[in-house]
Amino acid sequence: MTILPPGTGNVNQAAQSFPIKLGTSGGNDKDLTTASTGTTCCSGTLGALVTRGSTQFILSTNHVLARRDQASVGEPITQPGLVDTNCNPGQLVANFSQAAPLKTSNVDAALAAVVPGAVDPSGPVLGLGDVGGSTTLPAPPASTLATPAINLSVAKSGRTTGLTCGSIGTINATVQVDFQPGCNSGTTFTVAFTNQIVVNGSSFSASGDSGSLLVTSQTAQPVGLLFGGSTTNTVANPIQDVLLALKDSAGVTPTVVGAGQHPIACPASGSAPAQQVSLSEAEVSRATAVMDQHTGRLMGDPAVLGVGVGASADRLGEAAVVLYLERGRPHGPIPTELEGVRTKIIRTDRFHIFGASGQIASAGRPESVAGVSQRIPSEAEVGRATAAKDKHVSRLMGDPAVLGVGVGASDDNPEEAAVVVFLEQGKSHAPVPVQLDGVRTKVVTTDRFRAYGGNKSGHRTCALR
Repeated sequence: MTILPPGTGNVNQAAQSFPIKLGTSGGNDKDLTTASTGTTCCSGTLGALVTRGSTQFILSTNHVLARRDQASVGEPITQPGLVDTNCNPGQLVANFSQAAPLKTSNVDAALAAVVPGAVDPSGPVLGLGDVGGSTTLPAPPASTLATPAINLSVAKSGRTTGLTCGSIGTINATVQVDFQPGCNSGTTFTVAFTNQIVVNGSSFSASGDSGSLLVTSQTAQPVGLLFGGSTTNTVANPIQDVLLALKDSAGVTPTVVGAGQHPIACPASGSAPAQQVSLSEAEVSRATAVMDQHTGRLMGDPAVLGVGVGASADRLGEAAVVLYLERGRPHGPIPTELEGVRTKIIRTDRFHIFGASGQIASAGRPESVAGVSQRIPSEAEVGRATAAKDKHVSRLMGDPAVLGVGVGASDDNPEEAAVVVFLEQGKSHAPVPVQLDGVRTKVVTTDRFRAYGGNKSGHRTCALR
């Protein structure tokens, strides 16, 4: 991720004329820390407009609006945020009203009551509309909510990375997220969240995007509230959980201010992924039940940052229990399966909140993360898989639908080798085991193999084979 210095960002970081649109830079103007080296300030994204009763509120995260449970009711919320104004207050747009407690509510969410006339009352978010000229226009999200699903295409508009699109990789996730009590100050504390959404991809969000509303890219329906992540993934609270956690004393739940469903004009550099194989409800339920039985034990390994349910990359159409491992940290043995459900390994750095910070003295030093080299199975790992393949190849090839058997890298855990089974597309076959002698299996469905010789017919017509 890169934290951009003030004044060098996109439209989401700029000061707006009243009434402002959301998906924009903003935060609590008391969110700063002064030390001998200068003043450090923090802010994030003012994500969406919600209403409760007759009052409209800005929805964002606790750590953006409430200063990580430190704010008092009435504290000023400004746009742009301090990180985009050289740590000077921007224009007042709301006052902090309510936050769900970080350590007990299972969400990172808060509300700020809108200053009359400061926010467009129809709730438009930057970038959620049609393309007008060379820019994407603001538009409200849909007024109806969506349920998180594996491979669901999603979008968000945030302070740092603007409008981006991606897909949900994991649902029902238990993750550990790091916080600091002050703006980049104080002893780090870790909060465990359950039932979370994890979005794939390193470019979907970055520091400063906390508070962005996560919507479906095909219908613009709210599905989550972005609050953190790592260099490889983004974490969001399910929107239903967020709204329920922000009830008032009378039990009234806020609702998202929106309009009709519409597709998001995803940018070419971050377009929504092609349609992927969907998982059946029964398959997701099967994997979730297994995950629930083993989450406590798996999370007992200090290297395990999170556990959830996602799609297996070694077998399309099958769910997997996804384990997020802290990159470079030793860990205990990782099972290839749990009660017949595949496991999938994602290595990443620790999850942390995605607020942006800057300094008056230095305007914020860009933070960069070096690329990660592709991992490949070791020679010993390939040998282990080869031995399993040699033992079982005759039986596997006895199935008429099996076109070939070999050894390759597992896509569910690239550090492990897999016995690769090639199945003829559309042909019935016997069940392929999840593992063979402790070695993962990887299923590739294809048409029949054929020779690739050239074919010449007549004098003028040629065909490549």
